[in-house]
Amino acid sequence: MKTPSRLALWALLVLVAFPAGLLAVRTILLMRPLRPVLSTLRDGSQILSVPLEQDEIESSRGVRRHLLADGSVKILSDDRIVHREFSRDAYVVRSEDGPLRLGFLEGVVANNDTLRGQKLADRLESLRVSQREDRDRLVLEVRQAGGTVQYLHAMERWSMFSKSDQRVGLLLRDGQGNLSFLRLSSVRFVDQAPFGVVATSLAWVGRICSILFETPDSWGIGGLRQALVSTITLILLSGMIGGTLALLAAFLLNERLRPGRWARVVRRSSEWLAAVPGVVWGAAGLGLLVSQAGTYFDLRLERGLHWATGGLLWASMTLGILAIPLSLKRALDALESVPRQWRRIARSCGATRWQVLHLVVLPNAWPSLLGAWLSAFARAAGETAPLILVGATHAIGGDVLESGWHLPSLSGGFSHLGVLACDPPWPVIESELGHPVAFLSLFVLTLLCIGFELVAGAFLGKGVRSLERRMSE
Repeated sequence: MKTPSRLALWALLVLVAFPAGLLAVRTILLMRPLRPVLSTLRDGSQILSVPLEQDEIESSRGVRRHLLADGSVKILSDDRIVHREFSRDAYVVRSEDGPLRLGFLEGVVANNDTLRGQKLADRLESLRVSQREDRDRLVLEVRQAGGTVQYLHAMERWSMFSKSDQRVGLLLRDGQGNLSFLRLSSVRFVDQAPFGVVATSLAWVGRICSILFETPDSWGIGGLRQALVSTITLILLSGMIGGTLALLAAFLLNERLRPGRWARVVRRSSEWLAAVPGVVWGAAGLGLLVSQAGTYFDLRLERGLHWATGGLLWASMTLGILAIPLSLKRALDALESVPRQWRRIARSCGATRWQVLHLVVLPNAWPSLLGAWLSAFARAAGETAPLILVGATHAIGGDVLESGWHLPSLSGGFSHLGVLACDPPWPVIESELGHPVAFLSLFVLTLLCIGFELVAGAFLGKGVRSLERRMSE
């Protein structure tokens, strides 16, 4: 009997690990640092570009898409390229008010002076950080001074900075010798192509971390911090709501229902509810919570359209209710695994129902009950479709000048990793690069789902082993 069970276990692990492994590999490959290539064409001209992935059609035709220095994409035939080599001196620049750019660092313009020479990259980085800090500080001053006598002075300082800011930037030269000017305060990243295993690995990890923990900008370049915080907050709220309600219902049903027909009906009902598609729960949340409860609160509070637009609160309640059936089933299994004769012995000794629950049931079933409670978190983490109906947005919002970690608002639209991956709001160039941020979103969401389920399964297994050991004693 052990061999078939082991084969079934390995088959289940393969079925779970195979798609997750493919997603991980695809994510890691797409998140690799961009390495510009300097190519020489048959007509003698040179272009600086990043060769993009070939699909089967392009491979059969002998063509490839290239990301050019100005951020555009061009299809080139392999026959046109005579020679190509990776350029160690090329830079990849990501800015807030323009597409991704490639080029060689020609100099830094600061107040009509052009800085060149050695250690130019270090001077560029320090000046870039200084410009962005000054911009952020002045914008914050203008906001805080709104409606006060200091507003005119703050606006005057902002106007002076804006005029000088237009004359501070970096000069990039493409493969054909053309120069372009990029305003330094708008530049988020200036990356040089890494070479070597260690440098490439550090750049790889650094890019993933920057996308996860940076705020987005108006061009979608930046990161998923806002969506990551909203997703984790949603999972925690949903899990606590669904898991707690499931445990309370399990205690009530276990105490009130005796084994028999009605107990089987209740168990079957919970299993049927677990099979209801998530989008149905989303429609119910939209109709009952967003439209009805949200409108009621807005009318009562007289704050305008606030709660009737969806948000994390209604989404958490929707996913929490969706997660109850699975968590309830596991909690009932945990409570029923405690032998009823132990309870009868305690009752015969004069113990009350609360004392039986406190002294007999909980000490033996708490690991499994904790696993059942955590199952609600895993169930809520794996649902995306209901969120589209209860407030999840299809775009990355937020102020690019925002800093620090903060909890998202419970009302209004919110961003979610799964929704953003299904309907990517990023620039066209992201699709040309293979949607690396979308795959990273799905991979992080998969890790959250698997992580919560593994922890829940560990506690469920611990509860079974602990109860078997006590029964054998």
